[in-house]
Amino acid sequence: MRLIRVDPARNIHRWYVVGVQATLLDTWAVVCGWGSLRTRYERWRIIPCADEAQARWLAEQITARKRRRGYRVG
Repeated sequence: MRLIRVDPARNIHRWYVVGVQATLLDTWAVVCGWGSLRTRYERWRIIPCADEAQARWLAEQITARKRRRGYRVG
C-alpha cells in the first residue's frame, strides 16, 4: 500500500510503502519503504515474520499508525 503525506505549510512531502512478500531466507517479510516526494531520498526496511498471517497483521498495524499520523492512500 502506498501512503502520501503532503503539508506545504510545514514543508512535508513524504511517501511510505508497505508490502508483504515471501522471501528466500525467511518464510514471509514485511517490506517498508519511505522517502521524500521532492528529492531522491529513500530508505527501505525488511521485517522478517514467522508466517503470512503475522506479516499481514504487522503490515496492517504499520499502515494504521501512519494513517493516524496524517498519511493518506495515494
